[in-house]
Amino acid sequence: MYQWLLFDADNTLFDFSLAQKKAFKATFQIEDLPYSDEIYQSYEKINHSVWEAFERGEISSDEIKTIRFLRLFETVGVQRDAIQFSQTYTTQLGLCHDLIAGAEELLSHLSSTINLGLITNGLATVQRSRLGRSPIKKFFDPVIISEEVGAKKPEAKIFDVAFEAMGNPSKESVLMIGDSLSSDILGGINYGIDTCWYNPYSKPNHDQLGFTFEIQALKQLPPLVQKHV
Repeated sequence: MYQWLLFDADNTLFDFSLAQKKAFKATFQIEDLPYSDEIYQSYEKINHSVWEAFERGEISSDEIKTIRFLRLFETVGVQRDAIQFSQTYTTQLGLCHDLIAGAEELLSHLSSTINLGLITNGLATVQRSRLGRSPIKKFFDPVIISEEVGAKKPEAKIFDVAFEAMGNPSKESVLMIGDSLSSDILGGINYGIDTCWYNPYSKPNHDQLGFTFEIQALKQLPPLVQKHV
C-alpha cells in the first residue's frame, strides 16, 4: 500500500524544457544579445553536461550557476559577465511555471487518497519561485530541494531528509516518480523504494535499471498506484 508518492519536479510535473527556452530567450533580450536556436542548442548540451557533473558530485550548485554560461560564452564567442547573466537568467526561469499537460489534474486526484511529496535537484531560488506561482504547490508537503538540504539525488541523504519530513514511513509504502534514470530512478532504487520512470519519449534504459513501473503519460499513474490503495 503506497501511503506516499514522491515526485520529481522538472520534466515530470513542470515543463522545464519549455520554461528553460523561454527564460533563455528573455535573458538574451534583456542583455541585448542576438538570440538564435543554434546558441540555445549549444546551451542545452552544456547545461546537461554540467548537471550530470553535479549529480556525480564533481561541482557544487553554486558553480552550476556560472560554469554553464562561461562555457557557453566561450563556445559562441560572446563577451558578457557570466555572474550577472546567470542572475538574470535564474530570475527569468523562476517566473516560468508551465506544467506538463494533466499534471494539476493528476495531483488533485491523487491527493485525495495519498500523501504527496516533492524532491528536486533544482536551484532553490528558482524552484521556490516557480512553486509559489504554480497551482500545484498546495498538493505537496514536504518539498525537499537539494540546495537547501545539502544533498542531491541520487544520494541517500536527500531521501533521508525526505523520509524524516514524512514521518519515517516504511519504504514499502513509498513510490518515487521521475523522468531521470540517473537521479530519480537510480536514487530510489538504491534507497530501497519502488520507482516509476516517467518516459514520455520512450528513451532506452541503457543501464538496465530495474524500476517498478514505466509510464509514457501522467494519466497512466493513477491505475498503478490505486491498485495499492
